[in-house]
Amino acid sequence: MRGSGFFFSARIPTMKPDGEQGTPSLALLVLMARLQRSSRFSSYTSRTAVRLALRCVCYGRKQQMIEQGDSSTLPLYYCLQRVLAAVLALLLLSSLVVGKETHMELKREHVEWLSIIRYQSDLAENQAKEPEPLNAVSISTIHDAVESMLSLIAEAHQVATSSKEFAKLFDTVSARIKTQGGDLSGHRSAMIALNNARVGFKHHGNQSNKQTIGRHIANGLNFLADAAEQGLDTPFAEVSLLGFVRDPKVCEYIRRADDCSSGAAEERTLAFQYLRLGFETLVQGYQQSKSYSPGTPLITTKPSLLPSVFDIRDHGGRVGEKTFEWLENLDSWVRILVLGIDVQEYTFFLAYTPAVWMLSGGRAMFYWRPGSDLSDDVFRRCRQFVVESAIRLGRRDFAYDARNASQSLPEDQRYTSEINFVMVRDENGLLTPPEDYGDVTSGEETSQ
Repeated sequence: MRGSGFFFSARIPTMKPDGEQGTPSLALLVLMARLQRSSRFSSYTSRTAVRLALRCVCYGRKQQMIEQGDSSTLPLYYCLQRVLAAVLALLLLSSLVVGKETHMELKREHVEWLSIIRYQSDLAENQAKEPEPLNAVSISTIHDAVESMLSLIAEAHQVATSSKEFAKLFDTVSARIKTQGGDLSGHRSAMIALNNARVGFKHHGNQSNKQTIGRHIANGLNFLADAAEQGLDTPFAEVSLLGFVRDPKVCEYIRRADDCSSGAAEERTLAFQYLRLGFETLVQGYQQSKSYSPGTPLITTKPSLLPSVFDIRDHGGRVGEKTFEWLENLDSWVRILVLGIDVQEYTFFLAYTPAVWMLSGGRAMFYWRPGSDLSDDVFRRCRQFVVESAIRLGRRDFAYDARNASQSLPEDQRYTSEINFVMVRDENGLLTPPEDYGDVTSGEETSQ
């Protein structure tokens, strides 16, 4: 649970009035203050708030009446309960209206900007885990994320920033957030320290130890979470790069993986399987969308009529079977290299996700190695790999189908031989069309 919903749910079991005078009223005042400051409410939060207020106000009085055996005043108690419920409902309604007015709807470009910031923060976390001194790069990355967040909030709120100095930018944004009931001032000293570390590293080559880097990363992540919530009305943990993934099937597999990632061991196993399916769907879809003809993709090392492993086994025995396996592995690695996918991260992905075989009828079979690591860090790294690979392949993607292209031609041109041009070397040794270029154009005419 997040936001104001967490506030209520976390405290209901422990907030039991002790019957002393003034305690219920104080609890109600605290509740009202919380309602007035918050701009985001769910139906769950509203219901919980009603229950809490009634409990605070009426619990002590009810217990007192029961202990004294005064049943004659119980109808009055229930009437008071209904009145308080009605009053609180009106207050909640007004708060909800205010929330709708103040709720920020981000533009598409701002959503994409925020997604990049989330990517930067994830990248900084991974860089911080590199061995020294490579982990020092994470200081610059997390600082870039923090500065980008400040600039995004300033632009989203149309706040003029007269200076590009980090401290002044922070103060300007912090002042604007404070006018809306938020408070980022508690992060100032940590962010100034982060900026100083970034300047020292970038301009002077100063390196921080592992503990210091870890502290800067943690402080930066805490700031990003609060800034996104208070300045953009968006939980930072829910920000994702999935909006940049074009393939809807790949997106769905990643979402399913996210849904299972925080569950028990069985569900976490399923989360890694979904990631593997997402990656395989991504690569196969990219490959199949570019072909000379059905079954003959542009990106392949295999012949068009490749014998099955069973045919090879019958004719070549065990040696032929292993040779076939070898060529299959070579083809898969060459495909990864051709697609420009990060080979190092792909190796990590293979190590921690199950092998998968696609069966007939659209089924999939997974093979897990014993002792597989299903930790959060491994999941995040594997997930990031799939998302980054999808974005990289979709950046300049295209579809090519030679068979369909030929079908779009007039019928009398579909089956004619392709036009071939013969070029000869000129006096400079460069290939160029011959002087009789216009007289000979087709392959058939050339052969004559």
